[in-house]
Amino acid sequence: MANESTLSAPIQAIRRLAGRRAAAAPPVAVSFPELVWAHFIRQREVHDTGNLNGEADEEYRRRLAAFEASEGRLVNAYWCVREASAVALTAKPRNTGFARLFPQPPEIRFHSETDWVTRDSPEIANVLHSCETLAVRASEILRGPTERIAMQWILATAGHLLGFADENEGKRTRSETARLVRRKRNELEKIEAYYHRAGEKVGRLVYFTGMLLGVALVAATALAAGILGQFFTEVDLMDETTQNLMVSYSMGAVGALMSVMTRMSSSKVGVFTVDFEVGRGPLRSLGAFRPFIGATSALVIFFGMKADLFQILPDSQQESIYLFAVVAFIAGFSERWVNVIFGRAQRVLGTVEEPKPNPNSNPPTDKGSPRV
Repeated sequence: MANESTLSAPIQAIRRLAGRRAAAAPPVAVSFPELVWAHFIRQREVHDTGNLNGEADEEYRRRLAAFEASEGRLVNAYWCVREASAVALTAKPRNTGFARLFPQPPEIRFHSETDWVTRDSPEIANVLHSCETLAVRASEILRGPTERIAMQWILATAGHLLGFADENEGKRTRSETARLVRRKRNELEKIEAYYHRAGEKVGRLVYFTGMLLGVALVAATALAAGILGQFFTEVDLMDETTQNLMVSYSMGAVGALMSVMTRMSSSKVGVFTVDFEVGRGPLRSLGAFRPFIGATSALVIFFGMKADLFQILPDSQQESIYLFAVVAFIAGFSERWVNVIFGRAQRVLGTVEEPKPNPNSNPPTDKGSPRV
């Protein structure tokens, strides 16, 4: 054991602190900067004394236990050696309370404390800030394998930046730093492109589940209206007109569902666009609203047919429930005329290049030009 006087001041302080806290309970909550500082002092103690199980190690493990109790298990991390800085990933279970009935992947979060090691490198600090911003977006939107891939990719990028800043004190040149920053920004653009592709798929799935919920609500509404009408009014569920009305209402919702599914399968850009960053709840609610649009359009067509506003079949042919079902299904496709979600999720790092105008073409004029 080394003499107390030969140790650095931080290690002397941690020894005195550990002596006073030997019998104390673990702290209730520990922030990531506090954990980083405890790990840094532990590294210094190991370097100065060669002792892997000293007081600093004990204090670090106490803080790590408290940190994992609130933030989740520490799955991966990069710790700087020269300064108290680090980036890490934690995985926290989402299955609490009634959510245990529907198991979900753990919540993966990105933690960063890099101010000490990047105080003389503002360019690297800016890229690390972009890493942190992108990690927040990915953890809020993605789930399962896509989330793990994106978050591990971001951690690898941030770790490489920290390694460069930590190992090249006083040796790095501005040109070397600029080259590294360009490479890492290009890599972050690739991560963001991956995040957008995965996010659009997640958004479509959430939107589709909302539509299935909307179809079920439409059917439940029609059934409840028919039962209440039979009890409190003179509506007869066995009446042909009532049956045609309920079939038209339900088939309009199914037509809206099929309309959205056909647009989802299209490979053309802009045919079906959702802003997946609005959140799962609002996106699911907007999807559930679509079948009601188709059902309402089908009701309008049904009442127009009954009021003889337009003629679909010749007078010699009789209207049937099958005719109303087909017309209502086609009327449900009118949902595509109602724009509920505008635009798409914004790209922060990578931008989509707009087509350059042809200098040989005539300049556009305002007269008679349509607006999209």
